[in-house]
Amino acid sequence: MLGLGIHKRLITREKLAKEVGKRIREIREKKGISLRQFELHENSIGRGRMSEFEDGTRLPSLHNLYKIAEILGVKVSEIIKD
Repeated sequence: MLGLGIHKRLITREKLAKEVGKRIREIREKKGISLRQFELHENSIGRGRMSEFEDGTRLPSLHNLYKIAEILGVKVSEIIKD
């Protein structure tokens, strides 16, 4: 049943924030970008807020996901993939 399959895939906001944050950190570190370097980028997000995103204590808005993806040189889909 379609409805049951969708229900099984539901994820809590907290779990989503943790997964997205982990992925952002992985990509940033793989590219060798420090939080300080990230913060210095034009149109960036501050270190404190980025730490909240990466720690999973705050879920980035769609607008911030696009900013993060642009700075990291990836597509938003790479950040939110399963």
